[in-house]
Amino acid sequence: MSVNNVSYPILRLVLSTVICLGFAMSIDPKAKAELVLDKPDKLMVKASKNRQELRDVLLSLQQQLPEMRSVDVFESYFFLLKDLNELAIRFNLNEVYPEAIRSLGFKMSAFGVKWMDLSQMDQLSFAYYLKWMNADGLFNLLATSNYILQTIDLNEKIRLKVLAENVDFLINLNLEVIKQRVDLALGYRNLLTDLAIRNLQQNHISDSEKNFWFQRIYSSAGMGYYLDSIQLKVNNLNESSKEQFPQVYEDLLSAYVKLKSIVDAPTYSLNERISELIVEWTRKCLEFNIEIDLNQLENVLFYFSPRSMQWLSSMIISISENFLVSNSTTIKNIFIALWPRLIEMGLVTEAKNFEIFLGRSMAAFKVREFSLEGTYFLTDVEGKEWTLTLVSSGPIDLTVAVADSLWMSFKSFYYVRYNPKTEIYIASYSQYENEIGLPKSTIRFKIHKKSIEVIDKYARAGSQKMKGRLGEPLAPFNLFQKRTPFFSRSLKGNIKFKLGQEGRDVTMILQGNGQNITARIQDKVGPIFDFESGFITNNGVLILNTGPLQNTTWAQLRGTLKDKSLRAEIIVGGRGKVTEQFLLQDFAMRDFGKNMKSTK
Repeated sequence: MSVNNVSYPILRLVLSTVICLGFAMSIDPKAKAELVLDKPDKLMVKASKNRQELRDVLLSLQQQLPEMRSVDVFESYFFLLKDLNELAIRFNLNEVYPEAIRSLGFKMSAFGVKWMDLSQMDQLSFAYYLKWMNADGLFNLLATSNYILQTIDLNEKIRLKVLAENVDFLINLNLEVIKQRVDLALGYRNLLTDLAIRNLQQNHISDSEKNFWFQRIYSSAGMGYYLDSIQLKVNNLNESSKEQFPQVYEDLLSAYVKLKSIVDAPTYSLNERISELIVEWTRKCLEFNIEIDLNQLENVLFYFSPRSMQWLSSMIISISENFLVSNSTTIKNIFIALWPRLIEMGLVTEAKNFEIFLGRSMAAFKVREFSLEGTYFLTDVEGKEWTLTLVSSGPIDLTVAVADSLWMSFKSFYYVRYNPKTEIYIASYSQYENEIGLPKSTIRFKIHKKSIEVIDKYARAGSQKMKGRLGEPLAPFNLFQKRTPFFSRSLKGNIKFKLGQEGRDVTMILQGNGQNITARIQDKVGPIFDFESGFITNNGVLILNTGPLQNTTWAQLRGTLKDKSLRAEIIVGGRGKVTEQFLLQDFAMRDFGKNMKSTK
């Protein structure tokens, strides 16, 4: 192609390129560009003269920025920006050079990011840098910090903490530029969360370090990883790690509070997961006899959703009787804290079932704790005398009977519940009855220092209110570790009934089928008592109950079964003790499977 066919602009471009290349080749390769800029103090003297000189200083700083080859040189000029900004305000620089200082600050901070190591930078210097950074600079700093994090060993705890504190400082400054860029905010939150999780996953971390890093979790994914570690701790709680129960509780409570700082995703599922762990922690407290105080329960129930409340109430209702008996204080606290919350949330069915079950348990606990079992002698408002018999028929069950002095009128109640807020016992024929549904099936009573007040609003007018005291107390038994082993025993002896003149020779057939214990006491004439249900405890306490006797009252045998003998007495509802304490001896015994000592 001839030169005539080439357009003039293209020809000029080619010639200028050749000239530049030739000039570049003629330069000594060892030659270096130098910083052509007065020292910082001289620059400030020049900038202080007038607006024109100030503008020239700013332009010089901008032009010479690429020649600042070390962090010391760079910062000696970078830290002039504050004083230069004050001069700009004094000289009204914005009139001729709008946003000059701000623009220079953005460029200088972006240039200096390559030297910023947040793991070694003091917070005052970092705050100064942040003052002059825009979104681009903050993105560059995020990339630099992520790279630095990968180069720091986990044993360099001081550097890691300084890095975390600086990033946390940036997050909590809540800068406008970060609020406008969700991706930028999320980047710093993820950086700090990743750093926190890496440290929390280390073994042998101290409590103070754990708390430090936990406070630096800012993402839902990070909370998920943290809860994984807490779940492992909950799963490992056992008899030998009782000292860890309080700390695990504090970790879970702190997790609820921490959810407030998680903004990258909805936290409902995380809240539910924490609640699940609280339910499991509560179950293990009951299993290993760890007392839970009322404040602990109220603190966590505040965060429970209706679904979580259902989980907790269902777990409590389904728990073993033995666990309930050994945790009477905790059960009382659970009832006081949980029952009102169930009602507030409109969980009517759960609240009713909870009241029925735990109210029954607490009634039994309180009666045994204060030795309230026995026969009370009452007087109604007309002066008529009555008796009320109250006994434990099981680890979490009470049985009551009321009779007049002539034993002509009886009322029996096989279900008793207690409300710790009103301190009132409510006794009914079965747990599904109430005052409104079935008249004459329920009474209320309150016991204070062995004195009792009974309200029976379905009785005749003169007997609706009765008062009295405990006149025939029963020795309290520890009913912990109820069991019903397989066995068969025959015992003989003499029982003296209080209304009889002489003792009666009797035989007692006692049998356990693995789920229940039954017995019959008979003399030469025939059966005297048939006990339909019962149990034995690890310490040998034997409780046998007849159930309703011809729709009037009931009878109970209570005593201690040891080796080859039974020492016991019999109580009849509305009458009290009907026998002296008696002793029966084995004359035939079969222990199927040799498991009389079984704890099942």
